[in-house]
Amino acid sequence: VFFVIERSLHFCSLGWDLSLQTSPEICISIMSVSEIPGKHIALSVFVLKNCREFKLFPNERTTLLSQADDLQILQYCLASYNKKMGNDFEAISKDVLDLLEVIKQSTIHTIEQEILKFQCEYDQEKNDKKGSPLNTEEENAISKDDQINSVSEYKNLSTDNILTPDFRTSVLNLYSEYKQSSNHCSILDAYVNFIKSLTNKSSELHLTFKTCDDIHQLKPDIEDYFTLQTKVIQVLKRINKAEISHHDSKSNAIAPHDLSPCIGQLTPTTPRIQKSNDVNSTLNCGTPKTPCSQSHKTALQKLLVHDIFRSYLHLLVNSRSQLALARVFNIPDRGLDHLAFTHLKHEASDFGLSMYQTLSSYMVRMQLGGSGYAPKSDSPLLVYVKGLGLLLELTQKLQTVIEEEPKLRAACRRVVNIIKINLIRCSSGKFPRQLVEPVSESIYESLEEIINEVEDSLKKSPEKTTNRGSTLLGLLCVQVIHYFLDRSSLSPTELDL
Repeated sequence: VFFVIERSLHFCSLGWDLSLQTSPEICISIMSVSEIPGKHIALSVFVLKNCREFKLFPNERTTLLSQADDLQILQYCLASYNKKMGNDFEAISKDVLDLLEVIKQSTIHTIEQEILKFQCEYDQEKNDKKGSPLNTEEENAISKDDQINSVSEYKNLSTDNILTPDFRTSVLNLYSEYKQSSNHCSILDAYVNFIKSLTNKSSELHLTFKTCDDIHQLKPDIEDYFTLQTKVIQVLKRINKAEISHHDSKSNAIAPHDLSPCIGQLTPTTPRIQKSNDVNSTLNCGTPKTPCSQSHKTALQKLLVHDIFRSYLHLLVNSRSQLALARVFNIPDRGLDHLAFTHLKHEASDFGLSMYQTLSSYMVRMQLGGSGYAPKSDSPLLVYVKGLGLLLELTQKLQTVIEEEPKLRAACRRVVNIIKINLIRCSSGKFPRQLVEPVSESIYESLEEIINEVEDSLKKSPEKTTNRGSTLLGLLCVQVIHYFLDRSSLSPTELDL
């Protein structure tokens, strides 16, 4: 199963059927992470920002998956499992969507259980401080019933389809292993890490939010997760010493009709094809609609170009991302086909390295030469040495810029320009200047907004030296790119549908 709009070859073995449909209601409003008095802050941006600042991800290179990324990886894992079982390398759309729903419900269940546990402890301490008796047996029974109902709702999910528990478990294990090996996480994974740290009373995150003055500015920003996000905000308010009675809690809770785009700019600017009202018309289609106008086709092309820029930036901060590497493997044209990608993947598996590490190691051995270093004479990658060398040369050039350019803005501008020039000069002519330049300018404007935030933050605290093997400038540039990728992953496009 492969992409059908210009992406089929470039995504190589990581295919995705465009007939897969995600929920149309996910409409994410992103505002600047900067604290703007009187304006709302999108909760997901707030969560991601704090996950990075308090080091709640497995490592600093962890990158956020968009909806499209998540679907593509899940479909790849399902197809891989089918292949392992002796079937064709393919995945049925309904099965992928069922699995995605299982993952969502399971993760939401985990988060809500953490919140329930915290609320019970909070209420217990509150009663103890007031000298009130402990919860009655009836109250305990109600809490227990609520917990059982939550578990039962999750267990009953997807029992009426062909996905058996063992089948689901095997595929979901592959999915988890893939994310872990590629340094990826979903937005719900970020919420899990955030809420587990937040409800730990000895954590730095918990102690920080006890005196934070801006909790009231937070607002749900993903309609599908509205209930969950409301609970997260209420936990933050409780920690913030907001003593709210049960009655006040009900009256002050955010009502569904209050959900509206957060005030502020959408950052970064991701090309759009359809307004939210137009999306519903395509939801029940079994196959993707053919673009019916030149403007629609141009919009799709801009989405592809934006995705290419994003993937190159992705590799700069997370070289283990197989997904990002697949998207730029032969863009611009380097003579690298699906077979080259497959051979590189097998080589990486044999050595226990990421694909990019394998690529770098292979080219270094080629350059060193000699019987002690050179790859085997029968290596299937030998016929692709030129193309692999061009790919490594471009990514290393980008890495050198962010580490050596003395000015942060200039570093980001140069990185964007290098990618832009390479696309425009593509021998196939698929990326004309009039298509690429508007996207590159939009991306740089988004990066510049984040740079402003970083510079404002630096003014509040003196610069510190680093001993992590990189310059302070390089670390700041990586931070800017991380924030850009986080926000672009939260911005839905037609490729998510």
